[in-house]
Amino acid sequence: MITVLSPCVLPILPILVGRSLQSHRYGPIALVMGLVSGFAVAGSLLGISASWLTGLANSIRYSAIALLLILGILTVFPKWSYWLFSYLPLPKWTRERPRIGLWGEFCLGTQLGLLWTPAQDQF
Repeated sequence: MITVLSPCVLPILPILVGRSLQSHRYGPIALVMGLVSGFAVAGSLLGISASWLTGLANSIRYSAIALLLILGILTVFPKWSYWLFSYLPLPKWTRERPRIGLWGEFCLGTQLGLLWTPAQDQF
C-alpha cells in the first residue's frame, strides 16, 4: 500500500477523505478497506493471469489505439460527435440513487484499488 504515497496519488487523497467523511463517520476506514481489498485482488489476479493473456495483449493494445483515435477525431469535429451520440441508445443513469454510507465507501475504495493497481510497479 506504499503506492498511496506516490506523487500522482497524493493530490487526490484530501478530496477522497473529505468526501468519505461527509457520507459517514467511519467512511475513510471503509474507503481504505475497500482500496486495500480491491488493490490486493486486482494485483493478484493480474499477476496470475498475465502469463495466460500475453497473446491477447497486442489485439487489446491495437483496439485501444483505434478507440482513442476515433474519440480524438470526434473531439476535433464536435458535429460528428453530436450526430453519433444522438443515435446511440445510451441508458439514463441520472435517476439512480447515489450510494451513500459505509457500503458505498467500500465500493468506491475497491474501484480506486483497481485504478491504482498499475502504479504498483513504481516501487
